[in-house]
Amino acid sequence: MFWYFSIGGAIMLMAYGIHRRDVVIIFGQSTGLFIYARNLQLIVRERKALASSSEAAAGTLELHHKPESRRAA
Repeated sequence: MFWYFSIGGAIMLMAYGIHRRDVVIIFGQSTGLFIYARNLQLIVRERKALASSSEAAAGTLELHHKPESRRAA
């Protein structure tokens, strides 16, 4: 959630810098915006990797621990 708010703030400050035509604000916020977007991308990539590895682990557990079928006597 922190990075989403950071991106929102950077966009607002960049819009202010564009409105004022202030190159320092524009440059400073564009570099921050790049870093915030990169951090979000890394977080999303990590979550996808964890989800796929946990799904794969759950699939292997199911293969190794199948309940034995009971036969009627």
